[in-house]
This record gives sequence, structure tokens and C-alpha cells, in this order.
Amino acid sequence: MDFLLERHGKVLNRPVKPLSEQSMRALQMYDWPGNIRELETVIKRYVLSGDEAMIRRSVQKGDREEQVTEILVGGQTNLKSITRQAAKQVERKLILRTLELHRWNRRVTARALGISYAALLYKLREAGVPPRAPRGGNGQSS
Repeated sequence: MDFLLERHGKVLNRPVKPLSEQSMRALQMYDWPGNIRELETVIKRYVLSGDEAMIRRSVQKGDREEQVTEILVGGQTNLKSITRQAAKQVERKLILRTLELHRWNRRVTARALGISYAALLYKLREAGVPPRAPRGGNGQSS
């Protein structure tokens, strides 16, 4: 866990508070049906928010059922489609938060996310994110 916290803290350029024993225990007790990717998503969310309660909510069965219900759009029940849609939603939120952290500097954001600048531009277009900072933003044209 410490490795993931440190790694994502560096990637997201955020200071990371150590986890409490209660949160560590919750993470260790959970069976992680989504394997390491699911764990990494929870760790990234924690690094971005600093909210330990989010960790405990994420590993509770009721919260997971709500997340899956929210993902089901238009009666979709194809697991592959649902998984793709959920991944895109999480990716879009992460990219937007990272862009905001870096004042919409796309080159710095790409580096922080560990992807190429071209890949970031592609993901922005794919997610329907505006190519420039919103009005009033301090974004830089890169």
C-alpha cells in the first residue's frame, strides 16, 4: 500500500498523508475482486481527495452496489461495455482534476499522468473535454 501511495503521490504531484490503521485494515480485509486496478483506483482517489472515509466507503459492499447501479445507463447489461464506460468516467475525472491542479497546462498534466502529450490530447478529444482552459482559467496554451 505504501508503494502505491508514494507512487501516485509523485505522479499526481500531491502530498500524501499516511493512512490510519483503520483504513489500512479496511484495505487489507477487502477481497479486491477488481484486483490491483481496483486498489489503484481507490488509492488514486485518496491521493487526490485526502479523504480516508472514502476508502472505507469504497470497500463496503453497499457502496460498490451503488457505483455499479450508477454505471448502468440505458439498461446496458453487457459487462464489457459497463467496464469500459466506468473506466472512461474515472479516467475523465482524473484527467480533469489533474488539469485543474496544473492550471490547464497540458504538457505538465501529461507528465503528471505518466502519458505522452499526444495521448493526453487524444484522451481529451475522446472525453469531449475542451482543448483550452475554461473562461477565467489560468491555463496556458502548450
